[in-house]
Amino acid sequence: MSANRRTVLLSGLATLLVPWSSGCGPGPGPVTPPSPPLPALHTSPLADLVAAGGLRWILLAAPRELLSVPWIPPLVDLAVSGARFDRFAKVTGIDLRAIPEAIVTSTTSKSDDEVLFYLARHTGDPAFIERSFRARLTSEEKRSVDRPDLIRVSGKVGRAPNAAVFIGPDIAGFQEAGSMSRGPARVAALFAEQKLKSAHTALAVDPIRSLAAKLGPAPRSAFAPGPFEGDLARGLRGLLGAATGIGGVLRPSVRQGFFVTLAVSGDFATSSGPAGSELMAAWNDLAQSRLGHVLGLDAPLTAPSIALAPDAVGLSVELSGRALADGLARLTATRVEDIFR
Repeated sequence: MSANRRTVLLSGLATLLVPWSSGCGPGPGPVTPPSPPLPALHTSPLADLVAAGGLRWILLAAPRELLSVPWIPPLVDLAVSGARFDRFAKVTGIDLRAIPEAIVTSTTSKSDDEVLFYLARHTGDPAFIERSFRARLTSEEKRSVDRPDLIRVSGKVGRAPNAAVFIGPDIAGFQEAGSMSRGPARVAALFAEQKLKSAHTALAVDPIRSLAAKLGPAPRSAFAPGPFEGDLARGLRGLLGAATGIGGVLRPSVRQGFFVTLAVSGDFATSSGPAGSELMAAWNDLAQSRLGHVLGLDAPLTAPSIALAPDAVGLSVELSGRALADGLARLTATRVEDIFR
């Protein structure tokens, strides 16, 4: 073979081998597949984060909706000045006036103590809100990260146990008293992760479910399940002794007032008439009391009326918004200052 042919042949072989030899040697390391995304937290409706078990009463509110009515903000500012709300927002990171949904509950602990739980869908910075809560703790602080968007913090303020839960970017819950590991803050976290499949939520069982259906949606509502015992059973002129539950709603009216509707559930198939009379008498007792005079309950925009059904009796009345605001301003002037200090 001539030197020229040998050179051409070697050059051809080199051309064929270069692409392959350039890939020789250790290959890239194993690629770790990305972690699957976490399942979405269940956060709507907000009441689905509250358990029915042990519930004494529940208050639901939509402050932003209520304050969107033009004539209401001046009345709220009369009862609780805007400066107080501003101070509260500066300290806690939560502007109570901007909250779209809020819930307050009272439950019973194993020792029969009252446990309060405040739950809100807020518009603030969750990191700031958490830091604000942690700054209040004086001892035994513990922080648990169930997942990046679900954090629980507990500790003591003085001698009182307190807990908080931060769910997603816009939900915060604060618990006073009770168990830190099994109380409503922990339960809210478990509901958000949908780990309590067999547990019932607060509005999903009677009597609250049926009362909420009868009264309908409203920017303010409150419910308490029975049975009512002891002094409570004597409430509403003894009507609560036979009641399975009680509820009430508040809605703004076109006359710058508020429609208030109360309903008492129970077996009134044969006694709805007398039960309705007792409910009206109980309202009149309240309206003529000192508290009733202060709040203007004795001078409603429309006279109270009674509705009767075999499973419930109800009362509806339209109250003056200005009278309520004036009364609340007199009643809470000192107390609200203490709360927001």
